[in-house]
Amino acid sequence: MNPADFDSWIVHKLQSDTQITNIVGTRMYNTEIPHGSAFPVILFVPNSFTELGAPGPPWATRALYLIKAVAPVPSVTQSVLTLSQRLDALFDSVSEEWNGIWYCSWKDSSVELSEDRAGQVWRHLGGMYWLLGVPS
Repeated sequence: MNPADFDSWIVHKLQSDTQITNIVGTRMYNTEIPHGSAFPVILFVPNSFTELGAPGPPWATRALYLIKAVAPVPSVTQSVLTLSQRLDALFDSVSEEWNGIWYCSWKDSSVELSEDRAGQVWRHLGGMYWLLGVPS
């Protein structure tokens, strides 16, 4: 397995949720939000990637991802709250087989922060999620 497998599964999960797609459409980005994007968006960022099974061949892969909703305040605060709740529903204590890989995910911690960039306050809500992938 490689990080692209996890990225594809995350996008698959996000796109399968009508509440999320009704709010963000296809604005689901890996690592970086493109300049000029409309908001709100979903941003997912891999933080670690570990193959399990040493000293033999890997039997599974574990990854830690930051998955969050981002939007300017105050215009879409309720949307960001809804997105954050949907992220938990999709990625906290979930397991499923998809595309030849068995995926499990669980929430490690919540992420809730605001940042000020040039006088505009941005809201970030989501979490750090562990993902485990085992080829089926």
